[in-house]
This record gives sequence, structure tokens and C-alpha cells, in this order.
Amino acid sequence: MIFDEYEVAINSEFTLQGTITKPKADGKYAAVVIIAGSGEIDRDGTIVPLKLEANIYKDLAHVIAGLGVVTLRFDKRGVGKSDGEFLKTGMWDLVSDIESTITYLKEQPFVDPENIILAGHSEGCMLATVVNARTPVNGLILLTGAAESLEEATKRQREIAYKELKEQKGIKGKLMRLLKVEKRGEKQMEKVKEKMMNTEKDTIKVGFKPMNAKWFREHFQHNIYKDLQQVTCPVLAIAGDKDIQADPEKAKRIGDYVKSDSEVYVIKNMDHTLKYFEGDFKALEFKKIYAEGAAKPLHPKLEEIIVSWMETHFISQHAGSKIPGSILGESEEVGRESNCL
Repeated sequence: MIFDEYEVAINSEFTLQGTITKPKADGKYAAVVIIAGSGEIDRDGTIVPLKLEANIYKDLAHVIAGLGVVTLRFDKRGVGKSDGEFLKTGMWDLVSDIESTITYLKEQPFVDPENIILAGHSEGCMLATVVNARTPVNGLILLTGAAESLEEATKRQREIAYKELKEQKGIKGKLMRLLKVEKRGEKQMEKVKEKMMNTEKDTIKVGFKPMNAKWFREHFQHNIYKDLQQVTCPVLAIAGDKDIQADPEKAKRIGDYVKSDSEVYVIKNMDHTLKYFEGDFKALEFKKIYAEGAAKPLHPKLEEIIVSWMETHFISQHAGSKIPGSILGESEEVGRESNCL
């Protein structure tokens, strides 16, 4: 499918800059909003502080655009070309901005307002879930981060890091064990969390480094599982078995919460950035691993699953003939788990 691609400005509390892809032919099309993960990541997937151009959202947009579907990806406030201050941006600010992108799309003459899908990656999974509870959409694509809160995800990340620190060979590992790195780390984390929860400030200083207290505080105070229970649209959740940032086991629980058709896939040899990774993924080497994989395309199995799901629910004229329930796919082979409603 041939498509056009161009930049747009979206009115929210601050002006957001984004990129639209749309089929060249006239018509009204389903539309997907791509929601980035946490941190200073731009609309294409560039990790701004590291100047690491992973292009995961640009590549995802082009895969979906090839199906004859409109996509919108955007720079979150304070990132890239969008106005605002990133360090003072809370969870509810991000939610409001996503709602503004939905409003923008529904106003476009080439968009079918009854076919809006949110595609979230990492934190974007949480945000898509929260948005849907306030502004219901017609489909959710949750990539490496489904059915998991920020507090759960960060706790698991710390546990993996502690384990690797203690398992280091030689004097380094011995020192970490002697210093009881896990106990000390968790004690420090509790102090930081208490400081964030007991202030109304947008930012606090941890050491000499500013931290977005507002963002953490609003995430920690919100129950995403209540939002999941309000989901009535089709859901596609995809996890990777080499993901050290989001727990693949959590994604498998989607069918326990949502009130709609759900499909869950855990892709073999896929990491958190939706890229192919074979081997032992070390949390202590994540920057190096992500840098080495930045130029890789999206995992081919990921593309295949997304294309199939989109064709079934939003492109095929026979989407309504599908049996409702929950599908659970393990690794690269698809297994089925009946959970009919």
C-alpha cells in the first residue's frame, strides 16, 4: 500500500509535533496512535539522551501504514519538536496529550472515527490502558508492558540488576555480596519513594540529579488493573522472552482482566525494544546491547502477528465471524487457551 507521510501540529496543553502516515487513495480509514515508552524518546523511537536512533515507532508506523491504515506518532511534551518541559510532565499530562491526538484524528476527513486503535510500547501500554478507561477506543495493541504497573516493572528491573551484581566474578561480585547491595539499594529506593510521595513538587533532587517526582507519584497512585477491567475492545498483547524491563508473565494475565477478545504472544528471542536478540541478555549491559541492536529491523514475528491481528479486526470484512475469547501464544508457536465469555 502506497502512503503519504507528513508532519502535523496537535493542540493540547502544549503544542505537540507529530507525523501522520495515510493511504494515498481517498477514503475513511482506521487509525492507530503510537504511544512511546518512558523517558526522553521521540516519535520515531530515538532515545534522545543517548542519541540512539532505534526507529522502532517509525518502523511500526510503516508496517501498519502498509495495511492501508492511518498512523499518528508524536513527540511527547518536552521531547523533540514538541513544546513543554519533559521533567515536569506527569502521567496525567501524558494521558491528556494522548486524548488530544485521538480528538485530532477524529477530526480528519480521511479517518473513520469509529475505528481508533492505541498502540502502546512499554509505559505506552499503561498509558493506553488508562486512556481507554476515560476515552474508550476500538482496539488496543500492547507491546512489552501489558498488565503491569510501573511500580511492578521497576521492582523487577532492580531485582534483576541486584542478582547480576552479586553474581559478578571475582572481587566485584564478592564486594557486592559483602555490601548487601540488594538490602542497601531497596532501603535507598524506599527513601526516594517516600520523598516523592510526600511532596507536591513536580521534581525533586536525588543526589545532584533532578527526578520527575510528579510522574512517579501519579503512576504509583493509580491502579491500572481497574482500567483493564473496563476494556471492551479487542486487545493484542505481545511480549518478548528476552525482555528485562517488562515481565512477559504479566502479559499472559490480560485475559483475566479484560471483557473482550484478547490475544497474547510471547515471542522467542525478542527484547524490550521489539528487536531480535539471541543469547543471555544482561541488564548491566543494556545500553551496549540496545546500541548494537538499534539498526536492526523490528522482530519479524512481531510484524507478522500485528499484521494478522489488524487484518482480522480492522481490515477484513469478516472480522465479526471470529470466535470471542482469549488466545495465548507461547514463543513462536501459537497455543490456544480457551477463555470464552
